Amino acid sequence: MRLGIGTETISAKKLLRTVLEEGRRLGLVRLMSELDSLSLPFQNTRLERHISSKGVNIRVDLDAYLRSLMQNAGLSLARLSEIKIRLRELEERFSSVADNELIHGKDAICIIERILAKFRIKRKEVEGLLWTSYEASLVERGSSLATVPRFLSRVHGELEEAGKETSRSHHSFKQ
Repeated sequence: MRLGIGTETISAKKLLRTVLEEGRRLGLVRLMSELDSLSLPFQNTRLERHISSKGVNIRVDLDAYLRSLMQNAGLSLARLSEIKIRLRELEERFSSVADNELIHGKDAICIIERILAKFRIKRKEVEGLLWTSYEASLVERGSSLATVPRFLSRVHGELEEAGKETSRSHHSFKQ
């Protein structure tokens, strides 16, 4: 990864630790929204606006993000303290759940994009950089990511088959 970024100041281990720590907190917000039927509009609220950085240290301003989510959902900001208490309850309740089981992929990518932006990596380049560092043997069996190679292989096979059918149809039409 250091080679791809072109720096020695960040390691994959430090990047992963940051993503998991901040992503866990965001995952708990998503879980709270689901459990408490808050319908927080994550897709309509720009997380990147609430991520600050000093050097390679990244921090999500969770209070500001919660306020934005609540405003975008039409919830009164008077409920913010109630929601923060509920979030602390969920932190305790789910303390034994692994970070990687709580983090949402979109949140992880957003945090990674913000970190890599410090090294002048453009958002559109992040996905390619991540795929070049993908190591299938490190992916847990049964995880969503573990199914990606199988899915892509199946789609590729279906596309090849469809291409053959099109070619056969085109050939018989010519005759």
